[in-house]
Amino acid sequence: MSDSATPSTDVTLTLEDGSTVQVSLLLAARVRGIDADGDLLILDRSAPAGLPDDSEYLIPLTPCCHATGKGADYSETGVACRRCYLDVDLKYGCPGRLALRVTSSIATVATVALDGETGHLVTVTAITDDGPDTISVNGASGGDDRELCALVRGAVAHSGHKLRRRVEVHLDPPQNAVPASAAVAAAVLASGAGTSRQRLAGTAVFGDVWRDGRLRPAHGVLPAVQAARARGIGRVIVPWSCRAEAGLVDDVEVLGAHTLAEVADWLHGNDNALREAGSVPAVVPGG
Repeated sequence: MSDSATPSTDVTLTLEDGSTVQVSLLLAARVRGIDADGDLLILDRSAPAGLPDDSEYLIPLTPCCHATGKGADYSETGVACRRCYLDVDLKYGCPGRLALRVTSSIATVATVALDGETGHLVTVTAITDDGPDTISVNGASGGDDRELCALVRGAVAHSGHKLRRRVEVHLDPPQNAVPASAAVAAAVLASGAGTSRQRLAGTAVFGDVWRDGRLRPAHGVLPAVQAARARGIGRVIVPWSCRAEAGLVDDVEVLGAHTLAEVADWLHGNDNALREAGSVPAVVPGG
């Protein structure tokens, strides 16, 4: 993802003083707050070596384009906006310091939408914030979003993690159908639990959930996992009954779950909550 990419949509995040900021959904998971000038501060993934494990390297986004700065010989300050190439202040090429931290909790989960046998990677971003305990889904133009939200709410409740805040779920890119409910439920749980971004990095979730929290099989797991691997996904979480089919794809770690509660335990850091496909005999779909 590029800092200068055109945003698909904007989302609202809440700061410690109760004020809000509008940010691109593409950057939301990396926003940490604002500096004393009101500029957005985001996590820089290319942090210099030698930082403590629990520290984050934050950089301010340019006010012109909400992009990062870059060194430029032609700039009077030595720094230019990475998107519009205009001169910007030297501060946009240096680490920033938080003045107000974002209090919204954000989690991103990958899944795959199938168009026939062709899979397209979809990012499911859940933003948990102060407000009534509701779930809303943005970016699904087909199907019944209300049914999906009710389904996810029931499944989350049976996982032992009742919603106590407002959750907005955003799909990128937008879909013409309601997405697989297991990925939405996992994103909601991860956002509410404050699951580390590192834990979810490179992980995709497939399948659907029942209201009682059980995971149910998904159609087309094999092409979905193949599409995920082609896009750099190295680990998938699937319903237990789909683990052998998913295991047919090489170089992908397959974790199987019976219930959303098991997924919740894994999101909380319990590596033993989900079992790897490992020695499960591979079964050819339809065989």
